[in-house]
Amino acid sequence: MHARIGDRRRDHLHRLTTSIVREWVCACGATRDRDVNAAKNILAAGPAER
Repeated sequence: MHARIGDRRRDHLHRLTTSIVREWVCACGATRDRDVNAAKNILAAGPAER
């Protein structure tokens, strides 16, 4: 029973944090996915450091 409750709590927190992290809206109205935006920034910064 304790394991089941723990699993439900972890699942709920995972879903909540995923929804909070995924998306942001700019003041101009543009919507971006945070993970995709971070990946683009990492790719752009990678070659610059070499």
